[in-house]
Amino acid sequence: MKFAEFIPVSELQALCESFSSLTGAVTAVLDLEGNVLVAAGWQDICTQFHRKHASTALRCLESDTALAGQLQSGEKYNVYRCKNGLVDVAVPIIIGGEHVGNFFTGQFFFKEPDRAHFEHQAEEFSFDKARYMRALGKVPVFSEDEVRLMMDFFTRLARLIGEMGLARANKEAANRELSESRHLLQSIIDTAPIRVFWKDCNLRYLGCNPAFAADAGKSCPDEVVGKDDAEMAWADQAEAYRQDDRNVIESGVAKPSYDEPITTSDGRTTWIRTAKVPLRNQDNEIIGVLGTYDDITARHQAEEELRRHKDQLEETVRSRTAELMLVRDAAEAANMAKSTFLAAASHDLRQPLQASLAYLSALSRKVGSKELEELCDKIRQPLRAMGDILEALLDISDLESGHLQPRLQDFALNELLSRVVACAEPLARHKGLILSCLPTDLMVHSDPKMLERIVSNFLTNAIRYTDKGLIGVYCEEVGDKVCISVSDTGIGIPAGALDTIFEDHVQLGNPARDRRKGLGLGLSIAKRIADTLGHRISVRSELGSGSSFSIELPGAHNATAPIGTKTPPPEAVQEHPIVLLIDDDQDVADAVQMMLQCYGIETYMAHSRDAVLGMLEAGFNPGLVLCDYRLPDVNGIDLIRQVRQVLNSEVPAVLMTGDMGVTEIPADLAKCGLLHKPVDVEAFLSTIRALTA
Repeated sequence: MKFAEFIPVSELQALCESFSSLTGAVTAVLDLEGNVLVAAGWQDICTQFHRKHASTALRCLESDTALAGQLQSGEKYNVYRCKNGLVDVAVPIIIGGEHVGNFFTGQFFFKEPDRAHFEHQAEEFSFDKARYMRALGKVPVFSEDEVRLMMDFFTRLARLIGEMGLARANKEAANRELSESRHLLQSIIDTAPIRVFWKDCNLRYLGCNPAFAADAGKSCPDEVVGKDDAEMAWADQAEAYRQDDRNVIESGVAKPSYDEPITTSDGRTTWIRTAKVPLRNQDNEIIGVLGTYDDITARHQAEEELRRHKDQLEETVRSRTAELMLVRDAAEAANMAKSTFLAAASHDLRQPLQASLAYLSALSRKVGSKELEELCDKIRQPLRAMGDILEALLDISDLESGHLQPRLQDFALNELLSRVVACAEPLARHKGLILSCLPTDLMVHSDPKMLERIVSNFLTNAIRYTDKGLIGVYCEEVGDKVCISVSDTGIGIPAGALDTIFEDHVQLGNPARDRRKGLGLGLSIAKRIADTLGHRISVRSELGSGSSFSIELPGAHNATAPIGTKTPPPEAVQEHPIVLLIDDDQDVADAVQMMLQCYGIETYMAHSRDAVLGMLEAGFNPGLVLCDYRLPDVNGIDLIRQVRQVLNSEVPAVLMTGDMGVTEIPADLAKCGLLHKPVDVEAFLSTIRALTA
């Protein structure tokens, strides 16, 4: 802080001169660098002698330094007897807590001086003794009380000077800050990428930034001041703008953001986003309005273009949606037609297959020649292959179309596995294989019908590729999962083929595509069903030693879930029950009747509901009903119910169908089995024995 920048030196000089004239005391003000800013009443003995001689001047400098040094240590003032013999006093000047200079007085004596000393000093430094002694006589003598009073005055004066300096320094700092703030604010306003303006209550412009002036058609903001909107480029919109201004001024409520058009100086109409707030003075009185706006023409055009594209897109979407709905409806109709066709095709194709297999079974029982029996068996193989192909293709169609949806539930495994093993047992026995399945009380969460198909495919595959030994079905808990495994002692699978065996039409050891060895679709279908259920399939195998196919599924969610209903043991009946065979296809009915009769089972035919009811009314009482599902005037399930109602008995029944969409018997039909055509005689006999044993 520079002392001279904050103290009016000329006024202080006049004040010190007046003080020196009244008191005879010397006064001086020096900054910390030793510059003499004010000097009044200095004695001739100092100015003409002591400060002019090099040796005595050095003593004066030493005096000044000693005084200043002690003042810097915090003293209110300091009295010092200089080596030239006079007394000096210094008072510090403090501005804002900072020591910036010193107030000096001195060049006096506390008592009459020793003239002999000064005469000797004159001789020592070669002063003109007469003039030197005359100058000595002018030096005043003050008592210590007088000096104390003067110091009190100088202390107060120094404090006053400090306060004046601080006030001036604060004012200068405030002025600089205000100037910098104004400059910064003006720079912000002038360089802001938005337009800024402010008006008085008469709606005349008080100021603006250059961008606003340019829009108004003016070269600088000064040309806008004092004018109103009618004198601007947007005169056509002036009244609308002024009305907005009045509303803001009168209500005292800001209008934060709204879009409006504006005409620029070149005659273009652009879009702006405007905001206006009341302009207030320091007393919070509304004195006008302050506004800003930004050119949003490009954004407005982009939004309009976006809206146009959105409308076009919505129209396109509506149009495409309508087209897609037509396509969807056509696809759904096609799927429905496909499903209807497949169901009909399944039924119609399975009927002649069923008749052929039944006739072959009857024929093989009637012939006495081993050669003819072998011929019948050879004929049976391609017929069975045709049935397998048909069933696999229908399964794949259902899986790919999504028609096959799982029905997940908790159920016990034991009954399901027992049923699968029972169905596979005749085929295993025919090949001389041992088929085992240990009882289990484990429960799982899955779709029982779909799971049964997977395990059945595993078991069929194991029997097909095992020529001797054992096939076992095992269950075990693995953490919170249940693992079902079908293991065999068959030919095994090469390690390099393990990744391909679940693909369509992949068969190992069947390069000639012998249909008697299957179609290569069983494992593929099992994998697809498992994926639909979310279950994991795995395989372990060693070439020449056998294979083990496993499926891992979750345990039952409810530990107390019912373990499933089991068909109660039927009452004892005759070994060969009388069978009522109901089928509208004459060939199938004749063939099945012939087949059953060849095995000693007395069989009677009916081709319609009316024929069945007529036989029952005539007193016919069958021991088992073997009924086709598709009949001309009723389905087989309803007809079985009606037969039982007429007989007032739960006569055992078997539902035969070529429709693979029929997957289960209703829960209310006890002692009722389900067979999908074509059915081998072994399956017929096994089912009949199970229901009538």
